[in-house]
Amino acid sequence: GGRGGTFQVAFDRMKYWHDVENIWLDGVLSSTWEWTYNRINSVDPAKRHITLTYPELSGICQGDSVRLPHFYFENIPEEIDQFGEYWIDRKNSLMYFLGDKDLSGLMLTTLEAPMMMVRNTSNITFEDLNFSFGRNHGIVINNSDDIVVNRCQLSNFSKGGIDASGKSIRILNSHVHGVGAFGIRLKGGNLSTLEPAANEVVNCHIHDFGWEQKSQMAAVCIYGVGHRVAHNEIHDASHFGILIRKSNDVTVEFNEIYDLPKYHKLDGGALYIGTGATPQCRGLRIINNYFHDIPTIGVYPDNFSWGVEISGNVFRNVGVASDRSAIDVNGGGECRTFNNLMIDCVQMYRQGTRPKDEQWFERWSPVLEAYGNGKIENTPHSKYRDFAVWLSKKEKDDFFRPMSYVYNNVLYHPKEDILIERNVDTSSGIKDNSKVLNARNNWATKGDPGLIDYQNGDYSFSADALVYKKIRGFKPILFEQMGRRK
Repeated sequence: GGRGGTFQVAFDRMKYWHDVENIWLDGVLSSTWEWTYNRINSVDPAKRHITLTYPELSGICQGDSVRLPHFYFENIPEEIDQFGEYWIDRKNSLMYFLGDKDLSGLMLTTLEAPMMMVRNTSNITFEDLNFSFGRNHGIVINNSDDIVVNRCQLSNFSKGGIDASGKSIRILNSHVHGVGAFGIRLKGGNLSTLEPAANEVVNCHIHDFGWEQKSQMAAVCIYGVGHRVAHNEIHDASHFGILIRKSNDVTVEFNEIYDLPKYHKLDGGALYIGTGATPQCRGLRIINNYFHDIPTIGVYPDNFSWGVEISGNVFRNVGVASDRSAIDVNGGGECRTFNNLMIDCVQMYRQGTRPKDEQWFERWSPVLEAYGNGKIENTPHSKYRDFAVWLSKKEKDDFFRPMSYVYNNVLYHPKEDILIERNVDTSSGIKDNSKVLNARNNWATKGDPGLIDYQNGDYSFSADALVYKKIRGFKPILFEQMGRRK
């Protein structure tokens, strides 16, 4: 217990281990989202105790959500019995590796720096290039403008594929896979003036990332102002598909995201938003995307993330494996969710609540001071009327029970029954823990709402679909435009 320390396991195999101080633990010991990589300090075979070298973020088997501790040990010569396993003998500078008969594809990289560094420059295009193998990022773009990466492949880097900061940086038609951290990270724009970066990731295929850093890594990580992520295919990763933090005026549209998370199966989601500490971060639009085969959540504005638009999306088989909703707004308000289609999901939407923790007001107080009492009108943020609503709250409780809006959505669930829980409306599949959610004109049905071809995966609606009669104002789903353009 406590921070760091010792824990007991259900085996005594450590009695065979001799190089204990060079063994590492890889896994989760506390809250489900807290992945760790920690060195072993000592073992006690008699007591079956493992003692770690470094302290853990929330301690061992502590935290907000301890559900399923899972971990493994690596760099143990006595345990090598499968192809691909290895032991690094640091004292003698040797590595022992158990390979199969064909080692022709074995690669050992010693490149510690990024393979390509672009700094303080502009007007460069990288096209039809293959960047592969390194112990850092593939490409780093820093403080640069008008940089294009087009039709390139980036693979087998220990860190990220592309780490980009600047203006008018465009990552197009590229293939990023087999990287240890994020696929692409975008930074840029001015959070004070709302000057946009105009950076974008378009028509890329990003998959099998986050194998080394298994938590909080995404295919596309977004920070800043004025980014666009569109027409990408994203799948097979440890945690998130897209991550947005501390950002304004971001559009995520026409992407296909599926088969993730594969490691953090009880937490996170395909698209995660964490802007709760910065309520002035607005203008986030999640529109016309296709999320499918997601065991957790499709779109997840977490921890008081504010003012998100979620519209025109298709969610199929999302949340079923963990009894979660397709969309989960966890504590935040001023979010608008409308004109979405959920298929084979157990819940359409969940409005969660967060504890009334004073730490949030410590973060929000400078924002209230900077923009409150009418000061917003003299700032670029005056365009966010939902932010003005947030600033106008009078009582502290109003910040912890904010209102969001859910309307004109349909849940078609022929295979799955709606998950019956406290605060669930079975006619719509909506769960409202806040008691102040503005939900109207939503429809849950086991009958076909008018899809063109449910059996073969065409989730567009026919011109005379029943949904247009049941939900007045429902607009066509642009399903044929979602995903990567070949």
